[in-house]
This record gives sequence, C-alpha cells and structure tokens, in this order.
Amino acid sequence: MRDVDMVSIHAHGDGDITVEDLYSRGFYKPSYDETNNFIVVESELGEDGYSIIIERDFDTGDSMDTIMQYGGPREWQWAANSNSAQLSYHNSVGWFDSTLDPEDCILSEEE
Repeated sequence: MRDVDMVSIHAHGDGDITVEDLYSRGFYKPSYDETNNFIVVESELGEDGYSIIIERDFDTGDSMDTIMQYGGPREWQWAANSNSAQLSYHNSVGWFDSTLDPEDCILSEEE
C-alpha cells in the first residue's frame, strides 16, 4: 500500500496489547512514525478473540498522520497475519466503509 497512514495492533497471548503508528510511502514494509499518536483505551480477550478500542486525535499535528474529517463514507482496509507478527506479509485482508458522524464521536478537550 502506498501513501497510507497505518496503525498496527499486536495482541499478545498474555493479553498485552501493543499499538504502533506507521506510514507507507511505497509498496514495501511501512516505516514507524516517530510519534505514536495512538493509545489503547480498552482491551478484552474473549472466547472468540480480542476486542480492542484505540483512540487518536482527528488532527494530531503530525505530518505522517492523515487528518480525519467528519462525513463519508470512507473506505478503510485491514490486513492481518494469523501466523506471525511480521509486517511484510498478510494472509488475510478486507475492507469496510464508515462515516464519522459528530453526534456519534466522543469529543474531549485537553485541560
């Protein structure tokens, strides 16, 4: 994937979650963003797998991050490797659409 803002979520067997902020400028392994703007809000390991909620500001001020905007629909893509945490290969991919509606988003201001 080229010119893509990415997030990588690693769910470790012990319940520990690692979130990495990445970007891709070509069709090769993505680079790590020097500033990780994602945080894990909640994670739970259930019978069917993990449920993970992460958050990030719409506009982080980081040149490597896409500015999120309300409206849509927007197409999102996910990719996974069920056998390894390697970023260079994924054996499962998919797409979904979503619309960011201000009434459905949790907005907060830093104090």
